[in-house]
Amino acid sequence: MPKRYSAYFSLICLLLVHPASFADFPQTKLHFTMLPPYCLAQMRPHWAPPGDPNKWSKKLGSGFAHLHHYCAALHSLRLAQEIAGINKKQKETRLSKLREVMTNIQYMEDKAEPSFVLFSHIYTTKAEALFELGHPNDAVDSLNMAIERNKRFPKPYRLLADYYIKQGKQNEARDILQEGLKHSPDSKILMKKLQKIGK
Repeated sequence: MPKRYSAYFSLICLLLVHPASFADFPQTKLHFTMLPPYCLAQMRPHWAPPGDPNKWSKKLGSGFAHLHHYCAALHSLRLAQEIAGINKKQKETRLSKLREVMTNIQYMEDKAEPSFVLFSHIYTTKAEALFELGHPNDAVDSLNMAIERNKRFPKPYRLLADYYIKQGKQNEARDILQEGLKHSPDSKILMKKLQKIGK
């Protein structure tokens, strides 16, 4: 088995041995202010503005029924990224939350229709978790999948550019930013990053 796939297989095995507890689903109104509005509409409809649950259900289709798992993934990723310490307990907590991200993303991949409109976002979140877990090649694959699903979504282009810049691959970073701007010419974040590295 190639080294790249062996590492990814090991990650999947680790997730299976330590399944997510799902204890980190967003619970409070503060949690939901840091998540997309469809999370509140799906998970706490009585807190959502009138009409929002129906609006998002119609807009997102059948995948809306499973959306609490993606919202949980977003919440767990944010919690993991907030852990800055390096002691053993903090590392274990951070790893546990990243496992929850991956498990909830896998649930969405298994349950949501392949045409679900948020898969570009889902694959981008998956890539962020994979970067955090130390699997950059798989993260890049996931970002490319996000772009395939929605070429007008700027974030995966930005994350790819950030990765290439860290690798010292300025030309690749420039190319991916220019590709993103072809599809989202008004993206300020892509324009700013491209200006920073030079056209």
